[in-house]
Amino acid sequence: MRRITLTVVVVGLALAACSSRATQSLGPAPSVSHPTVGSPSSSPTIPQPAHKAKATKATASPASQAHRSGPCNTQEGGTEGSFAQLVDVRVGAHDGYDRVTFEFAAPDGGQDVALPSYVIELATPPITQDGSGATVELDGDHFATVVFQGASGWDMTGDGHQTYDGPLDFQPGFGILAEATETGDFEAVLSWAFGLHQDSCPTVLELQDPARLAIDFPQD
Repeated sequence: MRRITLTVVVVGLALAACSSRATQSLGPAPSVSHPTVGSPSSSPTIPQPAHKAKATKATASPASQAHRSGPCNTQEGGTEGSFAQLVDVRVGAHDGYDRVTFEFAAPDGGQDVALPSYVIELATPPITQDGSGATVELDGDHFATVVFQGASGWDMTGDGHQTYDGPLDFQPGFGILAEATETGDFEAVLSWAFGLHQDSCPTVLELQDPARLAIDFPQD
């Protein structure tokens, strides 16, 4: 009985030695990298579809975008043959530019109207009043004008009432815009002149709903 027990012990020791030599010959087990998994409480990131930008009603007409190439360019736009009533004029100072905005409505009192044709250009004194030819004195060292064909601040199709009863002269004393004044409203030709503190090439922006023409005088 003792011989059997001794034999079992010897066999066990031999097997253990073989196992140890096999482990040494194979070397350490290679490490396995596992992907990092977030904690169960974290929410998975789900790709969201791109949202399209909402179109705004007030958009610039591509044909109205001014560009400067050397000397200031004459700006022309609007719709030839369109008639519109002037209903508002606004001036405002912004970062890097000053703006004058002309707002129009349809002759029947509505707002669904195309901008009348216009020409904007730099001017050299004397600036004159349309019709009378009288000289217009303007603050500023540089000047520009806008002339609308088919526009008026007076009703052209009804009883002839005044559609624009706001100021005909602005003297805001902005950094660029010194003065803006009406120089004519006669037989559906509407004109304004601008006095500027510095040389500035005007740029334009055509807007709708309601119909507006924004004239910007950038700081060069």
